[in-house]
Amino acid sequence: MLLPIRTNMPLRSSPVVNYLLLVANIAVFLTTRRGLAAGALDTYVLQASYPQLHQFLTHAFLHANWQHLAGNMLFLYIFGNNINDRLGNVGYLAFYLAAAFFAGLGHVYMEQNPAVGASGAIAAVTGLYLILLARTRVTLFYWLLFFIGTFEVTAFLWVFLSFSKDLIYGLYGPPMQIAYSAHIAGYLFGFGIGLLLLLFRLVRRSNYDLLSFFSRAAYRFSVAAGPTVKRDFTPQQRQVLTIRQEILDSLEAHDTPRAVQLYLQLQGSDPEQVLPTQAQLDLANQLMAQADYPNAARAYELFLKSYPTYQQLAQVQLMLGLAYTRYLDQPNRAREHLANALEHLPADSPARQMCQAELDRIPPADTP
Repeated sequence: MLLPIRTNMPLRSSPVVNYLLLVANIAVFLTTRRGLAAGALDTYVLQASYPQLHQFLTHAFLHANWQHLAGNMLFLYIFGNNINDRLGNVGYLAFYLAAAFFAGLGHVYMEQNPAVGASGAIAAVTGLYLILLARTRVTLFYWLLFFIGTFEVTAFLWVFLSFSKDLIYGLYGPPMQIAYSAHIAGYLFGFGIGLLLLLFRLVRRSNYDLLSFFSRAAYRFSVAAGPTVKRDFTPQQRQVLTIRQEILDSLEAHDTPRAVQLYLQLQGSDPEQVLPTQAQLDLANQLMAQADYPNAARAYELFLKSYPTYQQLAQVQLMLGLAYTRYLDQPNRAREHLANALEHLPADSPARQMCQAELDRIPPADTP
């Protein structure tokens, strides 16, 4: 027996919709298991030979027995929480229902037997997990005769092997009471939606997504190629690249204190190093929050220099102005940034009022 029991990706918010889907599946099972077994709910089962429109959704909330339900809910809990976190509640609900519908279409196209169960929709969730979170790690529980334990694999490997197993059984296996065609359709739906989300930047790119996975794999391959690949990085440049990646990994894992520590180390190696937009801003805000005002000011200054077209630039200039006037005793620098911020902050906004109040507190430039 081999089962996933957790992933190493922390949640940024509560996956409300996924919890509600878990509750809904369990509640429907408890209220329908006898009727389903007696054939009284056939109108809600996906009848592959003569399907009705509502069955493409209702079948995904019906389960044949406790084992069927438990297996599906385990996978939904393990992988659905993080996908809910990435897509948001509305986006995740729309994706899940569309996945159930698409998986049902795959079953109707390939099979003639009736079908129930959430496995097709959950296959789509795991397929999307592979695209968005390929580099996360999945802890697997194994039980083989007298051997019991756990080990970790990448999400890419686990989902790829799961998809391959379903594909082989679906195409070449003997007839079974498992809707492999729905699984395959679900995986393909999840893969496709995930790639579209990344390519059109409808979700924020991360160091854990599939594109990052292949980028790192390509880099490792090029390094392994040895002398045939030209390498012109100095040891210091290699160290800088390593630290930058560790900072981004730490931010993605919500380990902000470590990211700040690494950022200060990076600045010691190369003071002109600037991280991607959101990462640089997050670190500057964190330095400000922990009262490291000199380093916060330097981080904000690098941000302004590197991203002059940032949409919320006035807010950054306000924060930098506050750092200079309140904590660093540099009124001239404060006046410059606050004046620039004042020109672009919305009228009558609290931020604009704060900016004006700070400007009024600074003595004129010619005051001794």
